[in-house]
Amino acid sequence: MLLVEDNPGDVRLLEEAFSEVNFDPEVHTASTWDDAIEFLTGCLNTESTAYPDLLLLDLHLPRSSGFTIIRSLNDDPKFPPRPILLLTTSDDEADVRRGYDLGASAYIEKPNDPAEYASLAKAVKEFWFERARVPPA
Repeated sequence: MLLVEDNPGDVRLLEEAFSEVNFDPEVHTASTWDDAIEFLTGCLNTESTAYPDLLLLDLHLPRSSGFTIIRSLNDDPKFPPRPILLLTTSDDEADVRRGYDLGASAYIEKPNDPAEYASLAKAVKEFWFERARVPPA
């Protein structure tokens, strides 16, 4: 899994939530668009790091947005198709529409209560890692 999130507190909350629901995915983190693309490109060029099965993207990143990342990944055929979950504080209907129009697999509002992150982690685990299938890289 690649988590693209610029807030270290949110990264920590998600990692703790995964642990709380006994889910131990290999989570790579990037705090910027450039770091995310560099990591994904590196996965394609080496066998030591597997291409992630899922991308969790913060919508609002420094110098870019989750929308930009989705567009770039979908426009470049070298990147294998993967579920892309937008994780954001925005409840703007225009953002929701745009996310899905660009190819997001889900649009998820970040929980306001840190305790709710466990429910989010459980839902991600049960659906995206136990039910859904993704094509090989």
